[in-house]
Amino acid sequence: MTHLLHIKTSIFHDEGMSTILTDQFAGPWLAADSSNVVTIRDLASAPIPHLDIDGFKAFVSPPDMRTPAQSAIVQQSDILIAELRAADIVLIDAPMYNLSVPSGLKAYLDYIVGAGETFQYSPTGPIGLLPGKTAVIVSTRGGIYGPDDDLVTAYLSQICRFVGFSDLHFVYAEGLALGEGPRQEGIEAAEKQILAILDTLSVSTKSNDEMLVK
Repeated sequence: MTHLLHIKTSIFHDEGMSTILTDQFAGPWLAADSSNVVTIRDLASAPIPHLDIDGFKAFVSPPDMRTPAQSAIVQQSDILIAELRAADIVLIDAPMYNLSVPSGLKAYLDYIVGAGETFQYSPTGPIGLLPGKTAVIVSTRGGIYGPDDDLVTAYLSQICRFVGFSDLHFVYAEGLALGEGPRQEGIEAAEKQILAILDTLSVSTKSNDEMLVK
């Protein structure tokens, strides 16, 4: 049995292309083994509050000094971190909005990156406390971006490695706002990348045709 944590972030919910593509990974993965387990964390339907001064104070205050609101913030963080710890694979729906990740995903990451919880300081630098996990990140974009303009990959790569993830896979669907031809090419390229990652993870799929978005 392996455990997949599926983090959904598209503001278009299940109609968002990034969500459609992550579902195309999660479906075959779940079907490949009846003992596999999926946990869905939908940040668009149930957003995490953005970090503010109360949130910051909650994370740095001793438990007996927290207000009830601050205790609730820490409790929410503990739940999110427990989900991460339980997961073998973390599947992230990460559309590019204004050159970066959705604000809901940024808020989530502020709640799960914590000293003593998901990383620790050391004389040689921070050490991630969530080793041995795989991240599969699906990023959709309206245009086409080179590595120097791709803040999504740079940011999420650094965050994942910061907390200890050792195996990162990125899927890109680009050109989605450039007309029907480039859009379809971008989707099909992403579907092929998904199939390749499933194969790398030894997940069989019944037919490539089942993966295609009509």
